[in-house]
Amino acid sequence: MTTPAPSPFLVEAAQTLAVLEAFTPVFPALGVADVARRSGVPVELVARIVATLAERGYLQPDGAGHYRLGSRLIGITRNFLGARGVRALARGAMEALATRFRAPVALSERDGLDMLYLEYVKADAPVVLQHRIGTRLPLVTSAAGRAWLAGAPASESEVVARQLAVRLHRDWAGVQPKLAQARDDLRQLGFTRSYGDMEPELNAVAVPMRSPIDGLVVVFSLASPAMLAPARRFDAELGPALVATVQALRAELERIGSEPWAEAS
Repeated sequence: MTTPAPSPFLVEAAQTLAVLEAFTPVFPALGVADVARRSGVPVELVARIVATLAERGYLQPDGAGHYRLGSRLIGITRNFLGARGVRALARGAMEALATRFRAPVALSERDGLDMLYLEYVKADAPVVLQHRIGTRLPLVTSAAGRAWLAGAPASESEVVARQLAVRLHRDWAGVQPKLAQARDDLRQLGFTRSYGDMEPELNAVAVPMRSPIDGLVVVFSLASPAMLAPARRFDAELGPALVATVQALRAELERIGSEPWAEAS
C-alpha cells in the first residue's frame, strides 16, 4: 500500500500570511488578540508568529502592546514595484489606452542595444507587426529606444551612445540628428516620435518613466498604421494622451512608495 504524497500546502505559511493580512489602513496597529480575531489564527500561535515577525523586522512593536507592519516589508514592495513590477500596476491603464485609440501599447526596458517588451497590449488594434512580450526593437529607430536615450541619466545614455557609435560605424553620423530631435521632442512635447523610421507606414510615440521605486528607466509606447493615425494626430492627440497616462502611473507609484504598509493590507 503506497503512502499518499504530502500536500504542498503549508498551513504554517498560510497562517503567517493571515497574520500580516490582518493589518490594514483602517487597522494599522493591532494587539495579539486583535490579530487572532481578524486572522482566525489561534491566539497562542499568533503570539509566536508575531514575535518571529517582529524579530525579523516585518512587524514593529509600538511599546503599548500593539504592532504595526515593519520596515522590512518596504524591501519586498520595492522589489515588486521595480521595472518588471510596474507591469501589474500599468496593465489596466495600458488596456484603456489601447482600447481608446485601437492602437497597441507597450512597456519596455533597455536590454543591451535593444528595447525589450515587458508588456504588450494589442486590444482590437489592426495587426501591423507581430509584436508580443519579449519583442526587441532597435534603439535608434524606434520611438521607445529614442525615448530611453533621451530620458535616461546622462551617465547611462552616454555609455550606450558610444556602444551604438561602434556598432553603427559610418551610419552613426546620420543617426545623431534624429537622437538630438528626440531630446528636443521630449523637452517640448513630453514624448518622442518615430514616424516611418522603424517601419514604413508605421507611426509611434513613446514616453520614458524613471521608476520612483528603483530609479530604472522604463518606456511606454503607442503605435498605429499611418493611414489610421497620421503624424498630426499623434502630435495632437495620441502623444499627449500617452503622456497623461504615464504621469498618472508615476504619481500612483510615488503614492504607493510613500505608504509602505498600504500594499500589504
